[in-house]
Amino acid sequence: MRIGELSQVTGIPVATIKYYVRERLLPRGVETSDRSMSYDASHIHRLLLIRTLADTTNLTISQIKEVLGAINRFGGSVHQAMAAGLAATHHTPHPTKAPETAVQQAQQTADRLLREHDWEDYAPETYRDSLLAILTAYYTLGYPDTPELFTMIANAAAQLAAGDLDIIDRATASEGELDAEWAVTSLLIGETLMSTLHRIAHTAASSWHQRGG
Repeated sequence: MRIGELSQVTGIPVATIKYYVRERLLPRGVETSDRSMSYDASHIHRLLLIRTLADTTNLTISQIKEVLGAINRFGGSVHQAMAAGLAATHHTPHPTKAPETAVQQAQQTADRLLREHDWEDYAPETYRDSLLAILTAYYTLGYPDTPELFTMIANAAAQLAAGDLDIIDRATASEGELDAEWAVTSLLIGETLMSTLHRIAHTAASSWHQRGG
């Protein structure tokens, strides 16, 4: 199909498709005898993947490029592909100027959460820095310490991660070699889905609580 047909099928403007090609997010089409480009089903799928990552997970073009690169590099290892995909899309909060007491409290809480879940030897430094920056920002505002809340969040994260791997193990057992693209994309979409479901659950729970339910 020509680029105009590709645009009609995907709903993505021709100019945007050409931009994706220039950015090497989308492979070039095959040059035909009349020197135009021909595209096929693989281009349709790649375009839909790009738009899903951009619109659903709110990734930048640079991040999408890194995610696609991770899928290509580690296509034979689902776990490496997922780790690379998460690293490529991670946002590290900028540390704010904070009183020493807030920094110390944040460090104690971060150490406790990592220790309780046996994550001390596995958390990459960039994720540790993010955890510390988030907790420091919280304590800097003078809010009360809520260890039970932070523990619940950590427990939910651990349960979700275990569920991710269980699904992957079962899919691998039934289908053999697993598609790294599916694993990485579903992981990133799952993070957005979790955030949305948390908001829905919170709204419902708050409503029930106000009604005395």
